Amino acid sequence: MINYQFEKNARRNRIKALFFTIAFHAILLGGIFMTGDAGIEEYIPDVVQEWIGMDSQDEAVAKLPEDKQVIRP
Repeated sequence: MINYQFEKNARRNRIKALFFTIAFHAILLGGIFMTGDAGIEEYIPDVVQEWIGMDSQDEAVAKLPEDKQVIRP
């Protein structure tokens, strides 16, 4: 007779470790982005922003009406 208890425990440990890792990194990255002055757009490369459909800063400013244009420092 084969005892599957060790395999079940190993599977549970892997699932717990994966969940903890994802939660830890999400909280860490969220904290870094929320406390910093720069937005998330500053950290993500332009290529990745195009993949996920985010507008680059130049395109976002260009879409504003003329009376709402932002002066960049």
